[in-house]
Amino acid sequence: MKKETLAQVIIIIVLSIVLTGGFCYWRSYNSVFNWGSWCTAGGFANLFNAPLIFIFLLRISTIKLPKWSVSVIHLVAKVSLPLYLVSYVFDSLWYPVLNTKIALSWGLIYYPVSIAVTFSASFALALIIEKVSSIIYTGLIKKMERYL
Repeated sequence: MKKETLAQVIIIIVLSIVLTGGFCYWRSYNSVFNWGSWCTAGGFANLFNAPLIFIFLLRISTIKLPKWSVSVIHLVAKVSLPLYLVSYVFDSLWYPVLNTKIALSWGLIYYPVSIAVTFSASFALALIIEKVSSIIYTGLIKKMERYL
């Protein structure tokens, strides 16, 4: 079976985001954001988009990338689990306020900023968690080595 090229995967991701985003926009037309099961973590948007994002990441070749960008990719990969876990905290704090207070037409302006802010806050907290857990892990390994 032939693998999709990186360009094909990007086109499929963009189409998927446009279709699922268009559906959510249609559900909320002329009102505040209409929240439903299609928007949750188990909703159809994530069902389609999450595997596509992972396929996209698998297709990226880091051979020709500058060292700094490979370092950034490695850092994101290193903190991806804590980033995923703590993103719920910031999502659950901010998005209910945004969804109930701001009409969808204005929300489209606020969402890019909201995504950047919640991602940055989640990433910063994930870096702290990763650093603390690394220090604890290193300390435990050193103590265990003394007894072995």
